[in-house]
Formats: sequence, structure tokens, C-alpha cells
Amino acid sequence: GLRGEVAWMNALSMEWYGGWHINTQGPGILPINKEQSVMWSNPPKPPEPPEQTSFPNSGQSEQLTLF
Repeated sequence: GLRGEVAWMNALSMEWYGGWHINTQGPGILPINKEQSVMWSNPPKPPEPPEQTSFPNSGQSEQLTLF
């Protein structure tokens, strides 16, 4: 009952090796070209790095003890 897409690719260089639609047009697995791929045409964006926060007394180092 699951539907989706499998993309066999290098996510860093965006080199495409192959892909498949799983149960998207009825039951079955269909091979696709990169032009038919949702992941290829709209790749996920990398997350934004967290903002640096400044802590009070950041020049002093303290050790916290939990136990």
C-alpha cells in the first residue's frame, strides 16, 4: 500500500544512476528517467546552519556536574 519514489543517485554530485516509481500508477514498480523524478527536479535543500548564540560570561569556563 505504500507509494513513493526510489532515486538511485549521488546526492552530492547529483549524478543520476536510475529510479523507480513504487505503486504510483496502480500496483507495481515502474522504472523512470531522471526527467520523471520528483527528487531530481526538486532536490531537497540542505538545512540552514544553527545561529551562533552568545552565552553570558562566555569568557569564563565552568564545569557542570550532573551527579
